Amino acid sequence: MNKLILVQSTSQPADWVLFWGHFHPLIVHLPIGFLLIAGLLELDRLTRRNSVSQHTITLILFWSAVSATLACVFGFMLSQGGGYEEDTLSSHQWQGIGVAVFAWLAWAVKSENLGRILPFSQLLYLPALGISLLLLMSTGHLGGNLTHGADYLTQYMPGPIRTLAGVPPKLPELKVEPITDVNQAMVYQQIVNPILHSRCVQCHNANKSKAGLRLDSPEMIKKGSEDGPVFVAGKGTASDLIKVCLLPEDDDHHMPPKAKPNCRKARSRC
Repeated sequence: MNKLILVQSTSQPADWVLFWGHFHPLIVHLPIGFLLIAGLLELDRLTRRNSVSQHTITLILFWSAVSATLACVFGFMLSQGGGYEEDTLSSHQWQGIGVAVFAWLAWAVKSENLGRILPFSQLLYLPALGISLLLLMSTGHLGGNLTHGADYLTQYMPGPIRTLAGVPPKLPELKVEPITDVNQAMVYQQIVNPILHSRCVQCHNANKSKAGLRLDSPEMIKKGSEDGPVFVAGKGTASDLIKVCLLPEDDDHHMPPKAKPNCRKARSRC
């Protein structure tokens, strides 16, 4: 089940790396505010012809570029701790770098520093600012996925909005009959399936099957993951599905992830 494990550092990074990395959630909000203010000021200037000081916007863009760069550095440090989904993390990192690059470009044009080199650099200003804002929104969304889960925004989305946005229908709530006599209980339907739905199915279902593993039906459980069967009949404790559940909670491979019994956070290895 090695493919069930997501990005994890091969060696423990130095404490100072993780210390500064933990400032990423704080720093990352600065470029968001600065870039949004710059965008709103430019929009106001273009639509209402208000005279906004060029120096004011230039200063805001400068600090947006600086803070975006710092957010990239601290974010990279934070990622060294491991436990993040590889594809989402990679996209988040590169788009974050894109935000910083285009913020610097917008500042360079607005401050007229680039104009000394490129005569027509002013034509790059609005596209650079616009791209940085678009990347900002996309990067923020991916960051939310990493910390809260890929379905954080859509988990409680109403049906009509789901249809318009092309989001798959919400998984139906599992109705479990109360067990009046444990000796007469149906093992899978009344005991096993409710546990899987409350702890595992949110990340392993028909719409989202991490590592190709689905746990929403007996047939899919038997099929296993991309690496093959995860459960061997008669050998529960030797099965990968059971092994990861019996690991200590602070182990990076423990399922469900620590502090995420409902797969609520995206720092999962599921």
